[in-house]
Amino acid sequence: MNAVLKFAREELDRYCSRIFGEENCCNIAFELRGKGENPFRDGYAIDIRGGAGKIIANNERSILLGVYKALQQIGCRFIRPGKSGEKIPRLSVRDFQVSYVFEPANDHRGITIEGAVSEEDLKALIDWLPKVGMNSYFIQFRNGYEFYERWYTHPDNPLLPPEKFDWARAQSIHGRIVSEIKKRGLILHGVGHGWTCECLGISSTGWQKRSDVPESIRPYLAEVKGERKFFKDTPLNTQLCYSNPAVRKMLVEEVVRYAAAHPEIDVLHFWPADDFNNVCECAECKKSLPSDLYVELLNEIDAALTAAGLPTKIAFLIYLDVYWPPEREKIRNQSRFIMMFAPIFRSYSESYDECLQGVACEPLPYRRNEVAYPHDVSVYLGFLRGWKRCFSGDCFDFDYHLMWDIYRDFSGLTLASILRRDISVFPKLGLNGLISCQVQRCFYPSPLAMHVMADSLSEPIEDFDAYCDGFFADAYGPYAESAKGIFRAVQDNVPFDYFRERIPLGDASALQGFRRAEEYLRAAKEPLQGALRGELEPYLREGLEQLVFYIDTLLLLLPCCIAKGEKRPQSEVISLYKRLHDYVNENEMRMRGALDAFYFHFIVSGFLEKGEMVNYGGI
Repeated sequence: MNAVLKFAREELDRYCSRIFGEENCCNIAFELRGKGENPFRDGYAIDIRGGAGKIIANNERSILLGVYKALQQIGCRFIRPGKSGEKIPRLSVRDFQVSYVFEPANDHRGITIEGAVSEEDLKALIDWLPKVGMNSYFIQFRNGYEFYERWYTHPDNPLLPPEKFDWARAQSIHGRIVSEIKKRGLILHGVGHGWTCECLGISSTGWQKRSDVPESIRPYLAEVKGERKFFKDTPLNTQLCYSNPAVRKMLVEEVVRYAAAHPEIDVLHFWPADDFNNVCECAECKKSLPSDLYVELLNEIDAALTAAGLPTKIAFLIYLDVYWPPEREKIRNQSRFIMMFAPIFRSYSESYDECLQGVACEPLPYRRNEVAYPHDVSVYLGFLRGWKRCFSGDCFDFDYHLMWDIYRDFSGLTLASILRRDISVFPKLGLNGLISCQVQRCFYPSPLAMHVMADSLSEPIEDFDAYCDGFFADAYGPYAESAKGIFRAVQDNVPFDYFRERIPLGDASALQGFRRAEEYLRAAKEPLQGALRGELEPYLREGLEQLVFYIDTLLLLLPCCIAKGEKRPQSEVISLYKRLHDYVNENEMRMRGALDAFYFHFIVSGFLEKGEMVNYGGI
């Protein structure tokens, strides 16, 4: 039996024994039918009567997705990763009645590794993704070293001793993570940035600094302000001289070599270097837009892959200097490629659907290495429309809702709403899904945004308020109204826009709202603590424990924000922040599955220490 089908059978049997109280009590056949040419297209039909029937799907992965959907239809809820995040009913086999047909609204439904994460937590997340209908996972770089290293060395938590971490350990973890992805039939995306280092023999593990440039490679580096050196002393962020035939040859050969060695990667991302205003200014490069040189490279990669007999799909990106579409070149073999729209500087205070209803912005002029990127969403939709005129193939959104702003929207409700509204207009934008670049431990302040993302990508959410009511009922049971009241009070009184610098620092009404929120949260905390002293199902206990932790973090954060807004001495602000910092660190292991403390500290300290929280793109 196919490994994915075997796993699907094991999962169905395991959950059925928990639900119905006996083993081998169901007779449900799996049937593959109508497997199409599109390997990313899922679809299934479920017909089960009294525990007997079949799941028919167009690929093995969709069988597994169908298993989880059948379980959801009879009351299972996969609220968070891990067994304690599951709500499992107790039923009779005769209650196993499901009739359901699924054709997804979007083919690409996945997330990208970012933040700080352990092997254990990432395995739990990958196990959870198909349970909520997601079908893809993207491991950035060659093995995700940067993101594991951030966890295992615990750079911002002195209470956790740093572990030894090196390339060999990252490779070992990577192999096991890929196995988990493949066991579930998930679509594996790989690499992205790093080609510009690797083709020169420089490691692309992350954003490490290096100032010395080997003279043998200097001619290949982008010339910026008359010098060929590492941009800001960071090899990963250094563009190359793409008009140089030798550079293009090295890049093409590196991509072909890697694709041949890694057939497990379903979508191989080929991106230029990261950062911006760093493209080559030599006489030859200045004759072309960066996007023309990029498309020329893509065509050469396609020709070389074709010659090598490799069917590898290549994802290319609309990002930074290549937001501006090519003027001269055109992708010749469009079936080879998937276009990735990455609006990293966009605002998350407005949604795509709002911009579709407004007046289109004037096109932003391109000025080589002098671009100031705006935050208006309409600007980036204009870039997307420009590329759509020269590329008609598959295209998905690569967005950052839950990367930085997850620790600016302290209710989680605003971002969840923006996510839903963004995804709802994907068909109008010609986008076929989302690969979300985000922290992996993304269930703080609640799991709502992740569920909105997963469910919206599968099927549009028409009534957001009703959806939220259902979510809170599932996640918090008899305490749903209390939880809903807490998050709505925070949304009303701790505005997302304050931490995105759309409301002035120290605004009197905002500070008054912070005080109201403090009062509300103190009153709301006591009954939750009382509930935790009683007997609770594991999913509910975990939910309430995380909710109390969330209240405690806000009761420590809000005094910091008030002191900052009142322009009290910075020493007082930092003293207050230290209490929050220490509390989060003390509870990091207990809350590790919900909160990425590395990024929480990064964002919050940026605001409290430097007076600004908006660190778009982390650059």
